[in-house]
Amino acid sequence: MSFNFGSLPLEIVQLIFEHLTLDDLLSASLVCREWYSATDAFITQKGWLALQLDRPNILTKLEGIRRRYSNLLLSMVPSFGELLLIIDVCAEKFNLRRLKIKRTSIDNVWSMFFLLGDFETWVNNLEEVHIWLDHRFLQNDNLITGGNMQYEIQLTAARCLHWSEIHTGKGNRAITVLAPRLKLVSISDSIASTFDLVLPDCHSLETLECTLYKKKFENLFKASFEHLTTLVLRIHYTVQDVHFLHALTKLKWLTLSVKFDKRLLETLFVETTDAINSCSDLEGLQLIIMGDTASSSINLYRLSESLPRLKQLELNNMYLSCAGNTSLFDQLITFKLVNVKLKEDDDILEMSYPSLQTISLNVKLLPSVNLLSSKKVELFVNVDSLDLAESVDSYLNPFLNQFYSNIRTLALFKSGGSNTRVDSVCPRNALGVPQLNLINMTVSLEILEIIASSGNLTHLTLSKCLLSIQETFRMVLLKNLHVLEVRQVQLSDRKEVLFPLLTNNREELRGRLQNGSIWFNTAGDDDGLSDSSCGPANRKINPL
Repeated sequence: MSFNFGSLPLEIVQLIFEHLTLDDLLSASLVCREWYSATDAFITQKGWLALQLDRPNILTKLEGIRRRYSNLLLSMVPSFGELLLIIDVCAEKFNLRRLKIKRTSIDNVWSMFFLLGDFETWVNNLEEVHIWLDHRFLQNDNLITGGNMQYEIQLTAARCLHWSEIHTGKGNRAITVLAPRLKLVSISDSIASTFDLVLPDCHSLETLECTLYKKKFENLFKASFEHLTTLVLRIHYTVQDVHFLHALTKLKWLTLSVKFDKRLLETLFVETTDAINSCSDLEGLQLIIMGDTASSSINLYRLSESLPRLKQLELNNMYLSCAGNTSLFDQLITFKLVNVKLKEDDDILEMSYPSLQTISLNVKLLPSVNLLSSKKVELFVNVDSLDLAESVDSYLNPFLNQFYSNIRTLALFKSGGSNTRVDSVCPRNALGVPQLNLINMTVSLEILEIIASSGNLTHLTLSKCLLSIQETFRMVLLKNLHVLEVRQVQLSDRKEVLFPLLTNNREELRGRLQNGSIWFNTAGDDDGLSDSSCGPANRKINPL
């Protein structure tokens, strides 16, 4: 029985189109007149009208646009006069919801919002604003002159603000953004900036993400933070007072990435961890020390006592103290350790957390781990520092011999991505786990034959790997496997289109040409581990 998609009522077709990506919507709009009408509203919601103002005949092109876009991107704004002409046309054609201004000066931005005061509908409907100040693209940079200037920008209805600046120049610029309804703010500072930015009245903030080089957090915001639940703060080259953390009583997620001055490293590390321990409602914590490793240690037992609701925890580039009783962490689901060493050589990291599902750590830390979780866990092991043979024989197999019953899935990965060097030595023994995932690695057929020779291994996944094959092509049958998944895998022979691995119940896999290279996939292009789609309001620790 054939099915005619075109026979569906328009309302049903629109419900289907609502779930399509912008690219798919644009393709569907070209099919017929009916589909053009059905997709039009969704395209204007998801799509951006991009206008590069230094291009010729931009006004003529703008006047010829028929779609009533609600999202507008203005870039390379050369002067206030030309901006005035563009806005005059846009105000008649569009009901603006989201606005991006890129690669321009603060003077043009201020002039624009001052001008928008004459177009009340636009200002009142602006829900999301992106401002990217960048003097490098300006032919006539008006910041070369000295003197102090003050600017005030009013965003009375905006719920979301993204602010980025790469500006140099003589004289200071004081910028005040009045936006009392903001719920999400993202700020990216510049190491050479002379701007003093202040958001004085954003008491409704729920999510805040800041990358700071010169600005100080306590000078940026004059707000109560009584609704703030998510804070992502990256601090470079400045000494920040972190005592504001004590006032964030509703905070659920904290990402704190800090680069301390060597002379202040020990003192500031202790102050920072003490402040974090005061955020007793935290459910997610990422603490990342950039640059030199903090020799002062963070006490895991104290952390578990202070933060009893933690569900996700990542510690990066520091020492870990296990002094005290066994850490509690009754609700911890994900535990990630990156470049973490135990404070004492004979310390044992006890992991008996009842809710634990995912562990990620370096292979050399395995001898110091005692895994007594009541649930089977996913174990992600970073083997950057060793070749695969030494990782398997010296670290992984001894660990698995002791804690095999606690492992559901084992993933071995290299965080720097795959390279062209293939380990010349094969492991002596197979890995006796039921499910194995190799990620971002360069492996040979011989290594895969040994690893997959265990009767326990039934599910093998290769994700973003480079598979080295000999000059003489041969097929390898992995008899014990029930499932072989291949995701974004390439062969060392770039011309070979036939995948060299087979299972008893799967047909030969052929590669497809993408962007000039042949790639092999059995189940989509994504390994499901990237968190690039997760915004600050929906964070999830990536175990890789």
